[in-house]
Amino acid sequence: MGTKRERERKDLKKMVTRRTIMLTLLVGSCFTSVVFAADPNCRETYIVPGRAAMFEGSLSGLREAYTFFNAGVQDTNKCTGDKRELTFLHAVTETAMLFIDDSSIVGQHGFLYDGTSWTTLDKPGATETWLYGISDSNIVGEYKDASQNWHGFFYDGTSWTTLNKPGATGTVPYGISGSNIVGEYKDASQNWHGFLYNGTSWTTLNKPGATETWLYGISGSNIVGEYKDASQNWHGFFYNGTSWTTLNKPGAILTSPYGISGGNIVGRYWDASGYHGFLYNGTSWITLNKPGATGTLPYGISSGNIVGYYKSIPNNYHGFLYNGTSWTTLNMPGAIETFPYGIDGSNIVGGVSGGHSFLELAKGFGVEVLGDYFATLDINVPLTNGRYKIPSGADANKISDIIQNSILEIDDIIAELDSISDTAGNRFRIYFTPDETGLEKNLEVDYGEVLILRGLLLAFKSQLETKLAYDVFVDVNETLLDKLLYEDGVNPEEPNFAELAAIIGINDPCNININDDFLNHYLNLLKVLPTPGHPDANGAAILAKSKKDLLASIDSYFKAINYISAETDSQEDDLVYVDPNDKFLFDTVKQKLTALQNSLKNDTTATYPVETTKTYRVYSSSSIIGQMVLVYDLTGLGGESGSLTFTKPDVPTPWEVNWFGRDNSEIEVELECYSSEHWGDTSRVL
Repeated sequence: MGTKRERERKDLKKMVTRRTIMLTLLVGSCFTSVVFAADPNCRETYIVPGRAAMFEGSLSGLREAYTFFNAGVQDTNKCTGDKRELTFLHAVTETAMLFIDDSSIVGQHGFLYDGTSWTTLDKPGATETWLYGISDSNIVGEYKDASQNWHGFFYDGTSWTTLNKPGATGTVPYGISGSNIVGEYKDASQNWHGFLYNGTSWTTLNKPGATETWLYGISGSNIVGEYKDASQNWHGFFYNGTSWTTLNKPGAILTSPYGISGGNIVGRYWDASGYHGFLYNGTSWITLNKPGATGTLPYGISSGNIVGYYKSIPNNYHGFLYNGTSWTTLNMPGAIETFPYGIDGSNIVGGVSGGHSFLELAKGFGVEVLGDYFATLDINVPLTNGRYKIPSGADANKISDIIQNSILEIDDIIAELDSISDTAGNRFRIYFTPDETGLEKNLEVDYGEVLILRGLLLAFKSQLETKLAYDVFVDVNETLLDKLLYEDGVNPEEPNFAELAAIIGINDPCNININDDFLNHYLNLLKVLPTPGHPDANGAAILAKSKKDLLASIDSYFKAINYISAETDSQEDDLVYVDPNDKFLFDTVKQKLTALQNSLKNDTTATYPVETTKTYRVYSSSSIIGQMVLVYDLTGLGGESGSLTFTKPDVPTPWEVNWFGRDNSEIEVELECYSSEHWGDTSRVL
């Protein structure tokens, strides 16, 4: 969107992925330095993060990393720092954040808070809604439609009216007072102008001499906002309907007035130490810093009460209400972040950010994720009588919502990666120091890793899209799955189970039958959309898109392999490189990817199975003493299943294969023996 408020709020973008090399090695929490640039041409306080070597990054550290990077990548072309480096680090942390988010609110929504209760307000049909200004029962803000286009709106408490200034390519209403609305719009040349809309006519308001003007707050005929002068420097202003007055707080690098009530103006300013809130009464400037916060951003004021949000690393952003004496934190229940923007009397409006991750979805189904480090993450599934039951309050519809939001955010991150350039004369390189990684030498990340991450994201996006192509709805509030709780078909807590089972069509309460209990009960389950319950979906088109993205993923992997293989500098310090002794590994991967690529392009069946079982004889000298069975996974390079049995009576048997991997001509196998008579529960690696 590119609007000012979008740059100001923290638009969480999270993606889902399993443990990958990019997550375990590139994402984490170690920062050696953070530099706040004081460039007056910077639109934001610019943050240059230290080289972040993220080995087994902690979840709390990732939140902190995202907070830094999210601020740091904004308007990088105007500020200090290597834009390519920051863009890559931001993309990596965004990838991880999608996995670790654990909120109960999904997506971005508007809210109305009356001092007691919170109400979500979303424009019907919108994928995202933000509320900025309120006057009596009238509210203004912006929303994103299904085509990912942004529009302004006016809401009177009953009906929603879209506000698009004629001829503008973007319209954002920020403030309202009575029937007058102020905001900003973008012209065909991508320049921003202020506007005043009275419900009938649009009036452009540009400060004389300014190259761009933004209007944020209005009270009666008084308006506040920002403008950019001919030297590309930013200033605040006050406009009384006749004359314009520049507002620059003494000693500040940048002053941004956002809200006005009577003669009082609130906003934020930047100085050498960071950003702070302010209250200006026309004569004196009062700094507003919430105790314990790392940044305070006031946006709205009404009768001495001020609202906004503050930053608290690593806990992201929280709303606040300040009455001139005490600070009250405002966090909408279930939200990760709360952003109050407007206030009128006791009513406060704003937006909230929630989760898009499957971690959040898992919590709704009673599954708890344990551990604070990626390498040690585990799950705890609640069991009754040794069996799992879906909680009655779980929302099956949320599955598709999270998938759809995740896909959109994956697209955003892929776009970031695509903006990174790498040419013969200007190679993309990031070096992590030994202090950051614990290694003996610097660790190099280059464009090959960019291509790998891009391929991973495209592959995962393809998997998510396939889930959206089918009807997977099962009403978890029914007792369909209750029979999983029964050992003997009897549950003393539900003596009427047999009657309930008969009602929903379960024939035998002791044994699940896929046809009788699922497919016959849910006639559209696993059918390609559209189905009667989802008449507007197009499963065939979604699958075609999934196929296209998977092919793009393979292409990105091939480019990564070719890029890494063609590097001529020393490879020992690279995160990913080709060891001459392990070239067969890359060749094997390329063979598998080529087979998959040909299968997709030609609509033919792939020529390799998901699993391959191989049997090996075990020798002692020249005598056969046993047999080992290994089940190779899709890669053909290793697996996590198999067995080893011996025929000699003095050797314990059988052994279970926990893991194995092929290294050129050798196979490394991790075994565990269950014969306690001789060995106990001993694990050995051969």
